[in-house]
Amino acid sequence: MNGSQEADEDDLVIVGSTGTFSSDLPHARAHCVNRPFRSTKERVGKEEGGNNEMFCPNCFCYVCDVKASDCKGWLKVGHCHAHDKDPYWRALR
Repeated sequence: MNGSQEADEDDLVIVGSTGTFSSDLPHARAHCVNRPFRSTKERVGKEEGGNNEMFCPNCFCYVCDVKASDCKGWLKVGHCHAHDKDPYWRALR
């Protein structure tokens, strides 16, 4: 590596992935393999019959980019439903 691509021996740099995301790595809630995510038109609170509000210890809020457990808008403003395929959530990010 050279210039701005230099990394210390202790650094971990992920440059890409294929297949499913590992639950051991930080990931957006919509990509969690432990808690299946369902795209919904819901914008606030819990969805009827779904479980997007549930998360594993490595889930991050797509909008806030903080751990889901630390997100102030998880249920209050529906960040639990946020994902990268919806223009509404992409605009909020």
